Formats: sequence, C-alpha cells, structure tokens
Amino acid sequence: MVGHYTLEEAQEEAMRLQPVLPTAELRQMCSDPSERDRLLALFVMRRQTAEQRLDVDYLELAKSLIEDENNDCRWQALIVIGEFIPADPEAVWRVVARYGVSDDPDMRMAVATVLLEHLIELFPATFRRWRSNISVNSSLA
Repeated sequence: MVGHYTLEEAQEEAMRLQPVLPTAELRQMCSDPSERDRLLALFVMRRQTAEQRLDVDYLELAKSLIEDENNDCRWQALIVIGEFIPADPEAVWRVVARYGVSDDPDMRMAVATVLLEHLIELFPATFRRWRSNISVNSSLA
C-alpha cells in the first residue's frame, strides 16, 4: 500500500479485512516502511481486542510503534497498549514510566490521557504505590 491514510480510512479498512489477521501478518505490517500498513495493523489490533481477542503479542507489537515517526501511529499504539490495563497494569505502567517523561509534549499528553488517567481510574491503590517510587525530580511526579 502506498500513500497516507486518514484515521477514518484506516479504521474503515481494518473493518473490511478478514475477521482475524494472524499475529505473524500483523508483525510484518508493524515493521513495514509504509505508515499505511503500520496504522492499519494498529486498527486491526484494536478491532480484534474489541472483539475479545486480547493477544499478548499485541502489547509488544504496539510498544514497537510508540516511537513511530507518524504521530497517528504513536497515538494508536498507545491506545492498543491501553487495552492491556485491566489484564497487565504493571506492563502498562512501565510504558507510562518510560514515555511519560519524553521531551515531546505530544508524547507526554498521549501517555497521560490514554494510559495514565485510566491506570489511576482502575487501580488507584496501585497507582499510589507506583507514585511513591517516582523521583521527585521526574516530570511524572
């Protein structure tokens, strides 16, 4: 695929694809030079997790796209990671701790709104424990 997807186009294309794409195919799409394929892979993962197919491989695939050059891919990767909050809050917290201190203000905003707010909402007691481990000088504090 060549060119650029709008978010709406990527979402529509993900809905048209076969019901379940194998993880190997998603992995290939995530490493494709085409931002269209990377974005499409993330929307497919979102669709499949919404259909109760939370595959642990999706967490690693999405993490590989957090630093993507395409801003839409970065945000969609964080949304996929957010699907793991109920199942693996510690893994999601590690993403927050690593990327919540980014020099990129858009990255910090994405981490705060997509991940951190939901971690706090679902796991307030655990968040208090995590927060006690944050350095006073950290921008997460």
